[in-house]
Amino acid sequence: MKLHASFLGATLLLAACGGTSITGLSGDTDDTGGVVGGGGGGDDGGTTNDGTISAELTRDLSVAIYDADGDTLLITLPPFDGSPVDAAYSRDGTLDVSGFEAFKLEENENARLYYALFKEGTSTVVGVVATDYDFANYFGGTTYSLTQAGTLPTVGIATYEGGYAGLRNVTNASGDGPTIVSGSALINVDFNQSVIEGRVTERVSYANLPTGTSTDLANIVLLYDNVEAGQFLGSVTDEGGKVLGTYGGVIGGTDGSELAATMVFSPEPGVEEFGAFIAPQTCISGAGSPCITSD
Repeated sequence: MKLHASFLGATLLLAACGGTSITGLSGDTDDTGGVVGGGGGGDDGGTTNDGTISAELTRDLSVAIYDADGDTLLITLPPFDGSPVDAAYSRDGTLDVSGFEAFKLEENENARLYYALFKEGTSTVVGVVATDYDFANYFGGTTYSLTQAGTLPTVGIATYEGGYAGLRNVTNASGDGPTIVSGSALINVDFNQSVIEGRVTERVSYANLPTGTSTDLANIVLLYDNVEAGQFLGSVTDEGGKVLGTYGGVIGGTDGSELAATMVFSPEPGVEEFGAFIAPQTCISGAGSPCITSD
């Protein structure tokens, strides 16, 4: 059994389970000496490389322990998410979207309903958790981490593509939880200049899964920013350049083969979305050799 534990300014001891415990997001190192974890934000919008995720992205989330093999998820996201403090979420495959595994938790019929969407790639893991707007408030957060050390190219321009999943604080058609969103992420990384930019398109919100109507949503842009030591932090904007929120993530795998990111943004007044994606590298240019994708 393989556990992915994300530590976001918190301390947690993992019980021995016969597998590998990954302690990302707190500056820990793996057995190869590589730093495992996401990047925090600096004053100039770059990363501090201190192994922590920006509070703009973690929000209310303090601990997430995801076992992709065993389909289990422990979350600490107060308040009202469950008992004990590290609450065990239940797997619900009917809510899966964009290759993400869905979980939910409702302590009792009068309490808030929490949804969580998590995904494991070949070298990264990401997740989001959120409620809808209830009792005049809502809660949520995101996390990402490397699960194994990797190497990064020093030259070339790479393209990454993958499925996007998100949770909006808008109540779904059943009236009992947040609205689920899907989409497609395309990211370009210039390893010559260590910069990143991208977008999320084909965004759709679902009234209810697995049945119900869907609504097309506007594209969002992941604004041009720096990459430092395989980590990045930047602004989410609309296609006109209006800043909507924050994105951040990490590049992992051999030769930067995979990119993972999360974001928190407000696409319209009163609406907030917690989103994530894992995107494999689809091509990378070499000296005098352009990168041509399958599209």
